[in-house]
Amino acid sequence: MSSANDELLVAVLENADFASGDSFDSDSREEGVAYAVLRYVRRNLERQEMLRLLALLAAESSAPDHPAHQ
Repeated sequence: MSSANDELLVAVLENADFASGDSFDSDSREEGVAYAVLRYVRRNLERQEMLRLLALLAAESSAPDHPAHQ
């Protein structure tokens, strides 16, 4: 059973992914994939807290006993 913290984390990640995906799709259609990738990287550099969160989650989930492996 997931906790309220788990649900909040999932909501944050889904929202961040949804927002990034929409703008990437739009940028790549309008300006091309290379431009969209550069813009995506620039945008992520402005969201360092989100990058830290994703790096932390990736590191934690690499442990064999992490719930992500269930």
